[in-house]
This record gives sequence, C-alpha cells and structure tokens, in this order.
Amino acid sequence: MKLPRKARRARVEMTPLLDIIFLVLVFFVFAVLNMTVDKSTRLSLPQSEAAGPSRLEGRSLSLEADGSMFLDRQPVSAPELLSALRSAEGRPPAVRVFAASGLDYQSLYRALDLLQSAGVTDIALQAAPQARGQAERPVEAAPSAP
Repeated sequence: MKLPRKARRARVEMTPLLDIIFLVLVFFVFAVLNMTVDKSTRLSLPQSEAAGPSRLEGRSLSLEADGSMFLDRQPVSAPELLSALRSAEGRPPAVRVFAASGLDYQSLYRALDLLQSAGVTDIALQAAPQARGQAERPVEAAPSAP
C-alpha cells in the first residue's frame, strides 16, 4: 500500500529579490544626491581646478560684475537682502554665493558682510570647474623689496 505524499510547497527565494531592491535603492540615493537646484542667474564664474558644485541647500545670491545682487534670481538691494534673510523662521538659511569673475573684491566682501550681519553662517562660494588642458592665467609676482 502506498502512503500519500505531502505536496511540497513552492519556495520563493528572497535573496535575489532583496539584492535587486538594494541596488534600486542605491541608484535612487545617488541620483538624488547628484540633483542640485540651481536658483542663480547665469554668470561667468571664476574657474577652479579643485572646486566643484556645492551640495549646500538654501538660497542663492548672485553678484554681477557691475555690483548688482540677485537673491534666487530676483534683483535685491542691500536692505532688501538683509530683510529677506532675517525674515526666515528659525535659523538663517544657508546661502550659495555665485560671484561673476569680473567682480572686484570690495563688492564681494560687501555682500559677505551683509550675509554675516543677517546671521548667515553657512556660506558656499561657487566656482566653475576648470577645463582639462586649459592653461592657468599667470599670477603676477609682487615686486621684491629693495
């Protein structure tokens, strides 16, 4: 007499499924980290070999070569900039500064002083990556003392 056999249940292997889920998760994490929202105006940024785009989230301050300022693509004056940054609830926002390559130091430092007086402590200066093979501009040596 034959004994009845129990029917074997089909097994679903979870290991390959988990591998795929983790790969998709890693893909989306890297994709989100590479997305930065650029809220600045188009400028000719100074070039830097070591600098790259900042991942700092917050407001964008663009400084044109003529000294005009734009906060998130909106033209602002110095008092308007101060009031816009001070009106933020809680901690002042982080600010990415996009300064045109023809901007003089005094205008840049005036803007940095405005940011500091508004209480902003997270500031990132932006630069364009230097193209490979492009020669750097020579730096003039300071005259030696007699």
